[in-house]
Amino acid sequence: MFVKWFHRKKDNFLLWGLLLFALFPIIPNNLKGLPVIFLLLVSLIKYTKTKALWSDFIVNASLYLVFLLSLIYTENFGYALKKMETMLSIIILPLVFFVLIPKHEILKETKVKFAKVFIVSSAIFSLLVFLSFFLDNSTVFYQNWYANKFRVVVTDMIAIGQHPIYASIFLSISVIFYVQLIKTKNLKSISSQMFFGFLTVLNVVLMMILLSKGVLIALGITLVFSLVKHQKNIKFMRLGILVIIASFLLLFIFNRRMGELLVPEVYKEVNPNFSTSIRIGVYKCSLEKISENWLFGYGLGDSQIALNSCYEKKSNYLLANEFNTHSQYLDILLKTGVLGLLVFLFFLLSNLRRASSANNQVAFMIILFYGLVFLTENILSRQSGVILFYFLLLSFTRNGDENF
Repeated sequence: MFVKWFHRKKDNFLLWGLLLFALFPIIPNNLKGLPVIFLLLVSLIKYTKTKALWSDFIVNASLYLVFLLSLIYTENFGYALKKMETMLSIIILPLVFFVLIPKHEILKETKVKFAKVFIVSSAIFSLLVFLSFFLDNSTVFYQNWYANKFRVVVTDMIAIGQHPIYASIFLSISVIFYVQLIKTKNLKSISSQMFFGFLTVLNVVLMMILLSKGVLIALGITLVFSLVKHQKNIKFMRLGILVIIASFLLLFIFNRRMGELLVPEVYKEVNPNFSTSIRIGVYKCSLEKISENWLFGYGLGDSQIALNSCYEKKSNYLLANEFNTHSQYLDILLKTGVLGLLVFLFFLLSNLRRASSANNQVAFMIILFYGLVFLTENILSRQSGVILFYFLLLSFTRNGDENF
């Protein structure tokens, strides 16, 4: 009896497996891998013998295969295996979508529902951050001008605390979804437009307060590109672009984190008081070590050791904090050399071309957004980054009704 019921409900379980990822912003950090495991199990149960899309699987799992190859010449093998475990979704999610359920269509209704749930879960995350902010009496806002209380609160929240960069990525994706829902008229009633509009404003406010510069700039460029490429209403397009540009100008004037980009001393030497100064020091060391071993890189386990050897000469602050490259492209170059970078670029461009040829606007915006964020962040080094990126990429470029 149970078996018959279960087989009748298999499609529902798969739908729940997909929608579980929409709760990603509020899933506790020690359970972030749960949606991947659940989707894998449901896909195994639903599996029927059918033609697997092996070429798509290889393209989308290619980065994991390159990292696996780098284990041959890495010395810090234990550390490398831990990183491979963190990035398991790079191979599991392509396995699900292209081998286990290659013919399953993710329809418009599912994508719309996913977008709405993701906006709500992101707003719940924002509300919890604001609540934590007002309840916290231990952190001084702008202590010595540089310690932003909101960034501390976001990082230290119980269970769901995130680095401000990853929190900003969640919020940015919710904004992209809201823009797409409005453009495609999937918020039909005035009440739903007001409800999701309010939630999006809440997410934008938190994102502006956190001000992860690279993420915010990437979102701005993505929205401008979307307006120019897909908006037929010229007046609305111009107004939207004007609002985005004006917002950035105000940030440069009134926000210290954005304004530091215009401070000359930021670019002279590593100054721990300026995040931009720290990044410049990191980029210089990254490029220096890459130039010494650009063909194959240092392997997955030894890249941080190579960086630390440069930090030791340049800055005790960089060495003490063991910063990564703060650029996904530089990270891949440092670990696997030019071969790894070419493989990764081919993977990104293949999916971008697929989204463009299908006129899949939301998938195109997601790939463009992440492609820009990769310039300034190592998104694939943490579960909070790698799981969400690969799921959004693969699910929103699926066959079936591509747009919503």
